[in-house]
Order: sequence, then structure tokens, then C-alpha cells
Amino acid sequence: MAKNTRGLRILTRLIDAGYDTEKAIAGMTLDDIIALEIANKNDMAVLNELIKSVKANRVVTFLASGPDPERKDAPSQDAALEGDENNEETQSNPPYDPVC
Repeated sequence: MAKNTRGLRILTRLIDAGYDTEKAIAGMTLDDIIALEIANKNDMAVLNELIKSVKANRVVTFLASGPDPERKDAPSQDAALEGDENNEETQSNPPYDPVC
């Protein structure tokens, strides 16, 4: 079974920031998450999955499993970022069409 190294790295970061219990992680607010200053969208997706796993009491399963492309019930980390309207990479300027 593959290890979720990105998940372990995020968990370590949470512990270093003082979120060292399941209750503390599950009770994180948006302000708490923003204060972590996670700029990488993939890391943010992993943090989201970690918080969901803590709430579902499935942390060991989350950390013990690597990315599983065969899994149909959960979107991949990359798929979670697709369609993000606020992503500069996905935004394009509409064609200029003046109305006369």
C-alpha cells in the first residue's frame, strides 16, 4: 500500500501549527485554514481531504493510501481543481464585441 506523502506533510504542518488533535483539526474554520498560508492548490485539496477523513474517523486510511486512479467515489486532487473560475490559468478574456 502506498503512503500519502503529501497528506503526511500537510498533517505535520497542522501539528506544527498547534492542530494536534482530531477535535482541533475537525474544528478548523476558514480563518484557521487561511492562516496556514497554503498557496499550492493541490496541498489545499489534500488538506480538505484530510479534514474530511478526520471527521469520518478514517485518518489512517487516508494516510496509508496513495492516489488511487481507479477510485470512482472520490475526485482526484487534480480534478478538484478543474473548473475553478478563480484560477488565473483557466480564465480567459471574452472576445470584445461592442454593441453599436
